[in-house]
Amino acid sequence: IIEEGITEMNGTFSDCTALTDASGLVIPKSIKSLHGTFSNSGLVNVPNLSNLTNLTDMTQTFKDCDNIVDARELNLPNGLISMDSTFMYCSNLKHAPNIPSTVENMNQTFYVCTNLTEIPNIEGVNKLKNLSATFWGCSSLTYVNTTIPSSVTNCNNTFANCPSLQGEIRINCTTEYNHWGTPAKMVVSHTQGCTH
Repeated sequence: IIEEGITEMNGTFSDCTALTDASGLVIPKSIKSLHGTFSNSGLVNVPNLSNLTNLTDMTQTFKDCDNIVDARELNLPNGLISMDSTFMYCSNLKHAPNIPSTVENMNQTFYVCTNLTEIPNIEGVNKLKNLSATFWGCSSLTYVNTTIPSSVTNCNNTFANCPSLQGEIRINCTTEYNHWGTPAKMVVSHTQGCTH
């Protein structure tokens, strides 16, 4: 039993390779940080986090969890701010969770998730600032058609090393964007109002 009142579960189940099911895990509502909580574990079934209204940090929460295929059951709560490297190197992840509108940082969130087949909806994530290398190396992505929120200031290498990716992304004029590594069949255009 994890007691109510604690605010961090940083690294709690890290390297627990025998842990496969967290779907019934009751995490206290007082939790603010799940930094590295399940990293490099054997997790297959993820916990439902919808009641964690104080949760702000999910940095590396599931990093190197090779057995997770579907993360939609997470039901991420509004209030979440950082998803920095949350699913980094989750090589079998196919289905991403919802992204709450409060998220600001998605740096390397799905970095080298080689089985991810579609990106989550980010168009309504209107506080989002950092999309740097978010989908780097997601080699199973084949199509995307999305508008990057105008709040984003950095989307350098967002889709780098996604060799099969086609489609279009639309970015704001003031967003920093590095074309290095952008797939050849990908169209990057600017939203209306740009003068350059």
